[in-house]
Amino acid sequence: MKLYRTFLVLCIVAVVGFILYNSTRTGERSSEISQGVTDKVIEQVIPDYSELDSSRQQELSHKLHLSVRSIAHAVEFCALAGLLCLLLFTFNMNHGRYPMPILITLFFCFAFALSDEMLQGAFAGRGTDIMDVVMDMMGVAVAVIGAVLVDAIGCKLLESDED
Repeated sequence: MKLYRTFLVLCIVAVVGFILYNSTRTGERSSEISQGVTDKVIEQVIPDYSELDSSRQQELSHKLHLSVRSIAHAVEFCALAGLLCLLLFTFNMNHGRYPMPILITLFFCFAFALSDEMLQGAFAGRGTDIMDVVMDMMGVAVAVIGAVLVDAIGCKLLESDED
């Protein structure tokens, strides 16, 4: 159990570091990175993208750029919340296996999402956006549900192995 907890803590630290790293990029650099990701996504989803004229490529890229940025927020916080939930499930807490870890995860991730948005506002060309926090929390909600399912299935499998 100690090795599992250590692994989860290291993963959480890595995800937090990744989120903070992305948040401390200037607006210009952040846009370049997300635009590059958007272009790669488009190339995978639209097979003949490279054959389109440049104005059509720019139009598609512009339309999808905001969506890709929003999904990135959700994915980052989904990873953080999932790992944190799984870590907290390993501790015996009052009120059952899930309520306290879920509440702690929700509180921590919400506070971190707000802090992250405020941090972004301190860098050139960046601002704060409450919709980013909403997307972060959508990722958290998905992760909490997923973590409960993974934990419940894992517990059932461990019970059946003991029989």
